[in-house]
Amino acid sequence: MRTVRNSRNAGFSLVELMVAMIIAVLVMLGISELMATNEGQKRTTTSTNDIDQSASYAAYALDKIIRSAGSSFYQANAFTLGCELNAKSGSATILPLSSGFSSGFPNVTLTGVYLMPLLILPGQSVASDGSGGTHTSDVLVIMGGVNGNQPVPTSLLQSPTASDLHLVSNVGYAANDLLLISDVASGTNLTGCLLDQVSSVGTGGVVNLGGTYHAGDSISTRTLSSMSAGGLVIDLGNEGNGAPPVFELLGVGPDTTLESYDLITQQTTPVINGVFEMHALYGVDPTGTGTIQWVAPSGNYAVSKLDAGTTVATQLIQTIKAVRIGLILRTQLPEKTAVTPGPITLFSDLGSSLSYSRVLAASEQHYRYRTLDLTIPIQNTLQ
Repeated sequence: MRTVRNSRNAGFSLVELMVAMIIAVLVMLGISELMATNEGQKRTTTSTNDIDQSASYAAYALDKIIRSAGSSFYQANAFTLGCELNAKSGSATILPLSSGFSSGFPNVTLTGVYLMPLLILPGQSVASDGSGGTHTSDVLVIMGGVNGNQPVPTSLLQSPTASDLHLVSNVGYAANDLLLISDVASGTNLTGCLLDQVSSVGTGGVVNLGGTYHAGDSISTRTLSSMSAGGLVIDLGNEGNGAPPVFELLGVGPDTTLESYDLITQQTTPVINGVFEMHALYGVDPTGTGTIQWVAPSGNYAVSKLDAGTTVATQLIQTIKAVRIGLILRTQLPEKTAVTPGPITLFSDLGSSLSYSRVLAASEQHYRYRTLDLTIPIQNTLQ
């Protein structure tokens, strides 16, 4: 006879249920760990790709800005290099600087701005590293015009007035052009240069002055009407047609961002994220033999020597032919464990006197880093 089992006795025992639950928990833990590992690897890969892309763009942006530094004014280098720039925006004097910068580079001590293609301000950018510390970088001052219709310096036929210039020729000048006016009658550049703006172009070589950056008759200690016949006027670019001259600071700002500060418009613009530190060296040819030597922005090439407004300073500026830039780039997100013990070294091939090593704090070791080494010739100085 077949025995019929009572359905109320069917099911799983407590032991079986416990085993099933443990297996399920282990499977869930395994899946969670796998997902976390994959997510971490994905984040690391994405972050690394981001700084690789940042390095590529930084190389492009820096080369584009620096390679053409000195455009327009360098061909008159004997009378323009090293002159102190004087400029106004409205009724306010913007050059020389009355104080530091309210944003972007508050640690920059630059006040007088002396005309040259490139100047290195060592260690004058101090920014938060996003993890409780700070990092110090060099700041580059880059200057240049835009080679347009009138790149050749034009002589003054007579002393300027507060509202117009009388030139040998005004062909190629246009409203909103920014002009560099240098008094060279005495054969020296120590008296300073003025930045001014064209309002309209008249007849007989007359250029009428006016607009946002019109100097009036004087800026700081410089007076337009005191300049002599024979002075030089150089068209640097146009503020109204998207081709303004370059007078900017370039350095690392807050949160590992390479930033640009325009000395004329006084605007800060982010260039690229992921730049942790920037350091630079001058490439100089002091003997005129075409052989480049790398030197630090100190000693004979310290800011105080290049910004002295002397004939010696002009001669030093003329020897600067290139710049070598070292960037340390960093991922945006930290890793759970330390991944970069450091130190990180730039310019290691130049020996201890010129190389730079960054010792990483414990919190900084949780990020991944890349280094970028750029050598950029300053084309307008290679004459």
